[in-house]
Amino acid sequence: MSPQARWPLMQISVSGIAPELWDAFRDMNEKMGITVRSAIEEAVSALSKEVSEGQSVVWPHPKAGRSHTVQMHESVHVEIQRMARELGYKQNIIIIAAIDRWMAAKIRQ
Repeated sequence: MSPQARWPLMQISVSGIAPELWDAFRDMNEKMGITVRSAIEEAVSALSKEVSEGQSVVWPHPKAGRSHTVQMHESVHVEIQRMARELGYKQNIIIIAAIDRWMAAKIRQ
């Protein structure tokens, strides 16, 4: 991975997010007054905790749609890579599942 001037913040490109999920995610962030970065970091942290606790996770299939560049702290990316390696899923599946579960939890609140 190439060095980035914003380190420890980094950007990655995520493909396979359904356009309707991405739009709903961005709308929810806007209504809550938080950044996409903050929401992604919170979503990944929550998913990591749920996985480590043995909670059942429905892993989504990637959908057609354009790639989205998301920013996150390097430690969150390391956690995504760890889960991908241990669970056998690609990073985009981890991120899509995290977004989906985070949104569901926020709606239930």
